[in-house]
Amino acid sequence: MRNLYAIILAGGEGKRFGSPVPKQFLSLAGEPLFLHSLKTFSSWPFLKSLSLVCHRDWISELEKYASPYLNSNDRIVEGGNTRHASTLLGLQSIPWDEEDLIFIHDAARPFFSHQDLDLLVQSAVKWGASTIVSACHETVVQRGDREGFIEKTLDRNQLLFVKTPQIISGKTLKKAQTMDVPLPVEPTDLCSWMEAYGEKTGIVITTETNLKITEPTDLLVAEALLNARGKS
Repeated sequence: MRNLYAIILAGGEGKRFGSPVPKQFLSLAGEPLFLHSLKTFSSWPFLKSLSLVCHRDWISELEKYASPYLNSNDRIVEGGNTRHASTLLGLQSIPWDEEDLIFIHDAARPFFSHQDLDLLVQSAVKWGASTIVSACHETVVQRGDREGFIEKTLDRNQLLFVKTPQIISGKTLKKAQTMDVPLPVEPTDLCSWMEAYGEKTGIVITTETNLKITEPTDLLVAEALLNARGKS
């Protein structure tokens, strides 16, 4: 029986949001943004334990809201200086082995479902790692070297928008950790991390509603989505 773990990355500074408060603490439907992700994971019945990764200056604030939803084997972990560094610290907090599966999720994405988690597990068993994605429905172009013109139009049928949660097997993680290959660029997510080591990442298609709260307008859209769900 494999164990399922989750890491929620809630340590961002939210510089693009332009708020003195990290965006994971901004209010969405009357609750801190990160709490929506925590509730979804904690209500999924298959999780062994969960790690919340947070900047050390905000750990006490996070603990205040998170404590009612944390089990005895869950934990709050101090994050690093980058997303990847925080991911590694989260992984170090988990007693995983090769048979286990570990979710990695950004707290800025509140709209994922239990069905997404179920499908990610199935995909990770096949590929060793998997990610939530959505299809591209708009024309996508590549800008030229100088601003002001389009170099070429890309085939949107071959393009996907990467989202989270993502998931990795202990076996694949161990392989990545034991490869003595320096990373040319620090990974921005699980997909780029696996790609750097020549590993494939499976995909699970989801909807565009799995948006990331990056700018103030995103928070307005998120509120509207929640209101629409409440009326449906």
